[in-house]
Formats: sequence, C-alpha cells, structure tokens
Amino acid sequence: GLKAGTEDIFLTIESPGIGTNFATSTYLAKIAGDTVGVVDKDFTYDYIDDDKIGLTILGGLEAEFNYNLYVYKDAAVLGRTWFTVSQFYPVTFTVQDENSTPIAGALVRQPIWGMMGVSLIDEITDENGQAVFELAGNPEWGNYVDYHVILAGYDGVSDFIEVYDSALSVPVTIYASQAVGLPEFAGFSSFWDRQDCSWNNNCDGADMNFDGAVNTDDLILFAFNWLRAD
Repeated sequence: GLKAGTEDIFLTIESPGIGTNFATSTYLAKIAGDTVGVVDKDFTYDYIDDDKIGLTILGGLEAEFNYNLYVYKDAAVLGRTWFTVSQFYPVTFTVQDENSTPIAGALVRQPIWGMMGVSLIDEITDENGQAVFELAGNPEWGNYVDYHVILAGYDGVSDFIEVYDSALSVPVTIYASQAVGLPEFAGFSSFWDRQDCSWNNNCDGADMNFDGAVNTDDLILFAFNWLRAD
C-alpha cells in the first residue's frame, strides 16, 4: 500500500511499448476509489524507457482500500492497475532478554508481500532495545503484519501484529539459544541453497534469518551456536 497524505505519489508504469515515441505521444490517467468514486487529480508523466514511464499523482491521495488507475496513450487504453492507500502509524518494537534487559543490535525484519514478490524491511534496535517502523493501518479490521527478530546467540522470534488507527508498542522477549552439534548440522545442511523457505515453514528452521533462503547468512548464525557447544 501507498502512504496517504498530500505529498505527490510517484509510480512506475510498465507496459510493452508504453514509452516509445514518448515526446510525441499524449498520455492520460484516470483514478477512482471503491468508496470515494472518481478522483479529480492532475498527473505528470516522465520517460524511463520504451517499456516504462513514470507517473506522478500530484497532491497525493486520501486513504482508500482500493484505487483503480487507468492509463491511456494517444486515446487508447493501455490497461488498469490497482493499489491501496493507507494511513501510516509509528510501531515501536522493544526487544529484551528474559531478565527484561534491553538488547541493542537485534534485527527486526518485516516481510512485505506484494505483486512483485516479498520485500524485506529491516531495522536494528538501538541502545534502548527499540526499533521503530512506519506501518500502514486499517481502522476497520486491522492490518496484519508479520515480523521476525534475529540476533546471533538467541532463538529467532516470529509473530504478527495488527495495526488499526493509532501508534503501537510491541514488547518482544528473546531467549539465549542452545548449543548445536552434528545432528543439528545434518538437518541444517539438508536445506542448503534452498530458495523456497518462505513457503516451506522457514525450511524447518534452517532459514534462521527469515529471508526465504538458506545460505551463508544463516550459516553465520548457526556457526555462532556451534562455537558455543561444549
């Protein structure tokens, strides 16, 4: 989703040939929301390449679950796309250990699912154990957001929150991980180089940083616990 407000919204529009003869072509866009109806907006257009143009919605948009955007070139309809525009709110994660001591340097990761796949948004906790995100809310039924907390030497935490129409504080407790040995390495190595862990229960825990793959980043986390073995 996009952020509601009065700031211009820039979109990249992709369609075969949309940018060809850009200087001599006439572009037009129309936008309508499911509840607000047709929105009177001005647009600007910029050439990116022969298959992409930049489209700027001047003055932004108000929050709306579903906007439909139609793009025309030389009076011909090129196609339609849709997107959500939401109000965003500060969400503060406070990471601590089992003794309620704030932990700095923990990675708080959020996978954002979109039409182009998964994007990872990361923040690192400060000296107070806090990491702050700006997240979209939904005042009616809440916006579900997955999150993971990762730090070498601690078990990873996975959970979700719901963002409605206000700021949110999220306390997270992480626990020291256990030492690992050959049996655990056998399980870990069986998933090596897998790329489908987002759809596969995090590859039974081998995807230790929750990025969807098992690679050297996960091996570093695994090795940290190996070095702690008796």
